[in-house]
Order: sequence, then C-alpha cells, then structure tokens
Amino acid sequence: MAEVIIKLIIWLAVWLSVWKLFYLFNKRKMNYIEKYRLTATFFFLISILVVLVFRSDFYFFIKSSFQVLPFLFLVLLFILNAMAYKYVGMFFPNYKKVFEMDSTLYFTKFDHKYLLSKSFELLYQQIMISLLVVWLAKSNFSLSNIVLIFAFIFGLGHILLFFQIKKSVALFFLIASIISSFVFPFLILKIEWGFVYSYIFHWIFYIIAGFIFIKVNKAVGLSST
Repeated sequence: MAEVIIKLIIWLAVWLSVWKLFYLFNKRKMNYIEKYRLTATFFFLISILVVLVFRSDFYFFIKSSFQVLPFLFLVLLFILNAMAYKYVGMFFPNYKKVFEMDSTLYFTKFDHKYLLSKSFELLYQQIMISLLVVWLAKSNFSLSNIVLIFAFIFGLGHILLFFQIKKSVALFFLIASIISSFVFPFLILKIEWGFVYSYIFHWIFYIIAGFIFIKVNKAVGLSST
C-alpha cells in the first residue's frame, strides 16, 4: 500500500506541476490559439519525458503484437477532425459567437491552431492516464476499484472548475470526467492497444462537446452563471 501511495503522490506531483506551468504560460498569452506551436511543443516534450522516465511501465502497452486497426482509426479520426473544423461554418454559420461569449471554450472555435495544440495536450493527458492505470493494475487493484479511484481524482479535479469557469460549463465537464473514469481504464486494460482507442475517444468527446455548445449555447448557460 505504501508503494501505491508513493506512486500516487508522484503522479499527482507531475500532473499538477504541468498544469501549473501551463497556467503560468497562459498568463503570458501562450495557449491553444496564441503561440499554439509552443503549446504543442510543450506538451509533446513533457509527454516524451514522462515516457522516458517511466519507460518500464509503458512496456505494458507494447507487449502484445502490433495491430494496424487502432492506428487506422486514429488516422480516420484526424481526417474527420479536419473535415469538422473545415466545414463547421456550413452547418453553424454563427458558431464563432460562442467563443466570443466565453473565451475559455476554445473547442467551440474550431480553429486549426487548436486542433494542433489540443492533439498534443490530449497525448500528454492520455500518457498520464495510462501510466496511472498501469500502476494501479500492477498493484492488483481490480478494474472496478481503478474506476472508483479515477472517478474520485478526476471528479475532484473538475470540481475546481466551478471556481474558474461558468458553473454550467464546469458541470458539463464534471459529468464527462465521471463518464471517462469508466471508459478510459476499461479501454486501456481490456483492449489490446487500448490506449490508442482511449486517445481517440478523448478527442471525439471534444468534437462532440464543441457541437453541443454551439447548438445549445443558451441551454447550457453561456450567457449566465
């Protein structure tokens, strides 16, 4: 149990430190749109560093034979992503107004700069999520217990959003984080090369969320708290 606690502390230290750094970068206008290449580079380098430092744990993901299918789905994801970003204006002519009303909703802007920077940010998130899943699995936690731990950690983390962004938006992401607590560990542990599918699922969520907020922006309270 002591080893598990130490690993959780290490994981939380890395996770919180990276987001703290990104928060400070935001203050210097380095975000998903402005200086987006630096944002992408930042998350890419952090991802590489985490994989190198904890490389023995990541062997878990490549012990099975290589499969083409998940990477074909990954390519398909980026093709569909690019098409969604290109043609969103055809279906929602005024979609940019949502971002103008709330500048924290980068995913509603459907800007290709966000597409690049967010791809690497999600890569970092999935690497960290996969690392925690493996650590817990190696410590003989059952899938149901891993789900509960994830629900607690990410649920608690997303509760903090209520103090940073509008409450309706924070609630949306809180619910999404609880749902992902069931999906991510299952994909990573039960499906070969499941971490690739986990990344795909994570990206699809943001695409769907963008369309939801554009379509029903008044219903989710963008004009109110």
